[in-house]
Amino acid sequence: MTPDPFDSQPRRRGWTTTATIVAVVVALVVVVVAFMIPALSGGGPGASEETDEAASPSDFVERYLHALADGDADAALDYVALGLAEGETLNDEMLAASLERGPITDIDVGEAEEIADDEVEVPVAFRIGDTAVSQDIAVSIGLSGDLAILSGTQTIPTDAFAGMGLTVNGIPVEGELTLFPGTYEFAVANTNFTIERGEPVVVASGHESDRYEGLRPVLTDAATATYRSLVAASLQECEAMKTLTTPCGDDVIDSGENGPTPVDGTVTRELPLESESKLAAVTVVTDGTVARWESSVGMSTTFESPSGSKYLAMGAALKTPKVDFAAEAPTVVWE
Repeated sequence: MTPDPFDSQPRRRGWTTTATIVAVVVALVVVVVAFMIPALSGGGPGASEETDEAASPSDFVERYLHALADGDADAALDYVALGLAEGETLNDEMLAASLERGPITDIDVGEAEEIADDEVEVPVAFRIGDTAVSQDIAVSIGLSGDLAILSGTQTIPTDAFAGMGLTVNGIPVEGELTLFPGTYEFAVANTNFTIERGEPVVVASGHESDRYEGLRPVLTDAATATYRSLVAASLQECEAMKTLTTPCGDDVIDSGENGPTPVDGTVTRELPLESESKLAAVTVVTDGTVARWESSVGMSTTFESPSGSKYLAMGAALKTPKVDFAAEAPTVVWE
């Protein structure tokens, strides 16, 4: 019998084939999306094949400390909150120099203690060289469970070292100084200065300010002697001047109707023995690279009036002698 051209069976077979193709395509799309979602989501800071979303805060901190002990600065930074992970000195070079001076060993991490809904503290103990360290490391917990260490680095102010050529572990440093826990030796290129604290600094916790006691520049003994010598020579020049004013101060002022009129060229200045002895041992302090004295050194000053009478100058005072030891040839400036 001749097949009916309007028979529905062939149409049903065509629809079934199309449906099968569509189903296969949909299944492939689902599989592709299933693989793409984890790749797109990422693991965040400190992520690894074993994602840190599943890591406890204690495990998270322990991985951070081991990254430091291994000298892997990039890996360590992955565990630190973004705002604390910035700084030119948070690198493998500085970390390696620190570990040479004091390796991080004997890491022991305790159980986290909640201090806020989104923050915990993890007690840790370890050694940096011969120094035993015990501290709490704060860890934030994000809405999605992401972890980030809030106290993994330490920022040390370096304003006092401006213009001195600061080096840390032999590496030149400029601007703000942010460091990992470790051992650091501070020095300055300017040979007129030294670091008051002669021993290396162990950076471990922001709560122990005594760790940084003495971490400031001071004049060397030789530079201090140079300052006193320069000031003494300048004072001698001023002492020899007969003018009403000098670069050192000790100016004689006309008191007007209330006193005699001083005559320029008649002034006599003398540095008393008491002042000479004070000058020889004067206390010298610094503001940056500029040295100045803390002293009550003064001169005995007289002048003559137009009639030739001699008077003692009252109220005359020396200015403050300052020497910039960053200058190629330090000189005295009286201010």
